[in-house]
Amino acid sequence: MIPKNCPKKREKNYAEIVSRSLACGIGMVPAFEINEMGIATAGRLAMKKALDNLPIVPDFVLIDSITVDGLGYANMSVPGGDGRCYCIAAASIIAKVTRDRLMVKLGREFPEYGWEENKGYGTSRHKDAFSKYGYSGLHRDNFRFKDLYQKDLKF
Repeated sequence: MIPKNCPKKREKNYAEIVSRSLACGIGMVPAFEINEMGIATAGRLAMKKALDNLPIVPDFVLIDSITVDGLGYANMSVPGGDGRCYCIAAASIIAKVTRDRLMVKLGREFPEYGWEENKGYGTSRHKDAFSKYGYSGLHRDNFRFKDLYQKDLKF
């Protein structure tokens, strides 16, 4: 298993996964949809979109830790799946590298938020930038650092 904070290893493995896989599918949900449906539902929708974007139809889908009803594919939840199943670990790497690449691109377009460094997580720099520049339109409404000025805010 690849440690969670190893972007260089993920990039290397990404290339190998893509070159050896029968198919890879990507699914994304924009911030405004996440605002409307919530992060958990949006995550399930992104998974459905990724499966629908595969150039082949999977016989069976293994999913890391959650159950997804109405997915449209036979599936099974595997608790701790990214540490137990190569296909789930591979999907996790594809998803994280795709996210990281998007955050680097957004970091070039909106350098004030430091997305290329924080990869979308609420770091101190990101919090400070949000305080100074405000909502970008790419931020989730429900992640607007609402408690920005509370003393007990922790990231």
